[in-house]
Amino acid sequence: MPVEQEPEISKIIEHALESRRRKAEAHRHSVLNSEEYIAQQKRLQHLTADFAYAAEFSGIAFTRYPHSRNWLLSTLVDELQESAYSIYVLMNSGVFHSGQRELRYMVECATKYVYVDQALPGGASLEERELFLHHHVPKSSVSPIEDTTLRMVPAEDFKAEVKSAFKALSSYVHPSRGQLHNRRKRLENGEGPGFESIRTLEHFVNALSRVYDLVLALVFEGVGPSFTGDVFIQILNDRPEWKFHRTKYCKIICHYFNYKLERQDP
Repeated sequence: MPVEQEPEISKIIEHALESRRRKAEAHRHSVLNSEEYIAQQKRLQHLTADFAYAAEFSGIAFTRYPHSRNWLLSTLVDELQESAYSIYVLMNSGVFHSGQRELRYMVECATKYVYVDQALPGGASLEERELFLHHHVPKSSVSPIEDTTLRMVPAEDFKAEVKSAFKALSSYVHPSRGQLHNRRKRLENGEGPGFESIRTLEHFVNALSRVYDLVLALVFEGVGPSFTGDVFIQILNDRPEWKFHRTKYCKIICHYFNYKLERQDP
């Protein structure tokens, strides 16, 4: 490249950087510092922490089963927490599509692992479960939910919502017209990475709440009604601010244990 062109290129770069700096500053004042945006960020933070809290105690509940160390779902608990924290970091960086893909992974894993753990005897080895997953469970699908026993939630409604959530989230994994349209629309509205609108964040946090509700319900099914009851009565009852007391399926599971003596009026 001729030397005499270098100053011109340097000016173009400086102008682009300055334009982006001004845009970021305006976005910070008009969006990031707004009460609505901050409220959604706090909601995301609380949902993440409360999901991880419930997953942690579910992992402890699994240990009460002699063979649980070989169950797929019990091995997933740490991974679910990692995914939740990863999504939180991504969202705070304005990266949404990667967060959607991580949510899809969580739904798929929870669905398949519960199914495999139910399909095989409690004493089956981890290797047997992994082989069953590899050879008998369809890839890129949550169809095993149809053959999963659900004891604490309305089965047909829950199965339909798992399939619906997975389908919606899959549009962020494979190239599709819907994904391209969504991305183009956001760019046209000036919503590049790090410049998301309040509405975009709110939409994502709503979706995250629904997905975490489904995933926790699957985890609780894996734990089983007896020990899940202990988690709710002995742990979650003492946290009325726990966000999932008010989500669709965790609320139903919570009410499932109203028969317990600890919840009876004196």
